[in-house]
Amino acid sequence: MISERTQYSIQDETKNSHKLSRWQKIAISASKQSGRTAVPEIFPIKSFKNAIESLDKDLKTSISLIAWECEEKNKLKDIFLPMTQHRELSDINLFIGPEGGFSDTEIEFAKKNSLIPISLGKRILRTETAPIVMISNIIYELDL
Repeated sequence: MISERTQYSIQDETKNSHKLSRWQKIAISASKQSGRTAVPEIFPIKSFKNAIESLDKDLKTSISLIAWECEEKNKLKDIFLPMTQHRELSDINLFIGPEGGFSDTEIEFAKKNSLIPISLGKRILRTETAPIVMISNIIYELDL
């Protein structure tokens, strides 16, 4: 996903196609290694706005979270666990920002489209580390 502060160009379609294929192979390999039966799907690169607009808005079966370093009240465990106790989720959408985080405009757009801003703790995490922290916590909370 390309956000305002992303430092990546989506100009070369051939290069992007190869990257998507590589990323999907990594997801398959990592799933096999960890004994997962469901392999995460790698979607084509799109803009932040398009990514949010393409989400399933059925709040009964999906939840969309956006990690935001300025969020002060919503902690992952306080938001996620109560929302998952009374329903079966088919989709969990996680948005992690680029280096420098999401802009205020992007956060407002996300909120208007039912994404829930959450804090990942007191420390600012690297873009590479934040998804690992977020997914690890979700696996722990759901006992997967």
